[in-house]
Amino acid sequence: MATITKRGKHQWQAKIRRKGLPRALTGTFATEKEAAAWATEVEAQLNKGQHTLVFASKEASKMTLAEALKKYLTQKTPLKQSWRNEQTMIRMWQRDALASKALTALDSGDFAQWRDARLKTVSNRTGKPVALATVRKELNIISQVFNTARTEWKLKGLPNPLAEVKKPPAWAKPRKERFKDPQLRERLFEAMQQQNKFTNQSNQAKRFYAIKAMQFALETGMRRGELCKLLWSHVHLKECYLEVDRPEHENARLKGGDREVLLSKAAIVILKSLPKNPQTDQRVFPIAPSTLTKAVRESRRAAGLPEYINVHITRHEATSAFRERGLSMEETAEMTGHTSFDTMRRYTHPERSATLKKLR
Repeated sequence: MATITKRGKHQWQAKIRRKGLPRALTGTFATEKEAAAWATEVEAQLNKGQHTLVFASKEASKMTLAEALKKYLTQKTPLKQSWRNEQTMIRMWQRDALASKALTALDSGDFAQWRDARLKTVSNRTGKPVALATVRKELNIISQVFNTARTEWKLKGLPNPLAEVKKPPAWAKPRKERFKDPQLRERLFEAMQQQNKFTNQSNQAKRFYAIKAMQFALETGMRRGELCKLLWSHVHLKECYLEVDRPEHENARLKGGDREVLLSKAAIVILKSLPKNPQTDQRVFPIAPSTLTKAVRESRRAAGLPEYINVHITRHEATSAFRERGLSMEETAEMTGHTSFDTMRRYTHPERSATLKKLR
């Protein structure tokens, strides 16, 4: 129970004593009403078990979501491989009305209301409602900010309101398409060679490497970022394997960490067809991930190919092909870097005809 006493003509002190607290909590205010309001707020936090939050510094306890996002963007985002995408999401959140509120003032209802409104938003790029997976990622980044504030920024008693918010499913529309048809592949690669909105005459080298990267991805199942960062020093043609090195990102373990990818005969042929330019670039595919994405997207549109054809479909196709070739789940995971068999199953799409053949 709080006690409020008058200390002077314009000075009121509120004091809270509780069993288990390391010391009494006190605050001095100009009016009795302000003292009572402070005592009510602090006792409410104590009743919720937020003891550490009460004893946090004044600056930390008043941190707004905008301030937390700025701090997270500086300290944590650069350590992630997908930092560009996360930077875009954080900047979107910094413009949101919720960003002006203190972390301690935000609750699950705020974010549930935000989620419902966001799901009704139409994407400027696609003209369609924002994808469920996108909204899930946008909510997840706020959850990570709250967790970091609690564990690293002296707000250990801060609850994470996202823990009580139902997020959109990650796999609402699982991909089932394959990129196995040789004619589809040929049409895409031909379009990537030709001049269109993205692949103009001045980008001949980029077109060449984009095609080779896609072909190599179909043989290895490597991620887009892994392809564009692969170094010649990590390629061992005689031993038929390459090293995927992911040491610089704090979430590397979640992506399978460092691993070795075995090379098929077709993969080796692709590597041998590439020029080596040790003086200018040590990378096997010297293009940016965004360049590869744009090359495939614009070429797909120019050729009138289905929308499901993108860079990431190569990972689905390669995972499915590994299983069809007879690789076990463990062997496939070693190749692809999947840390969960449940996730890997979402990348595996066996053909109906092949399954029926085994049943007969």
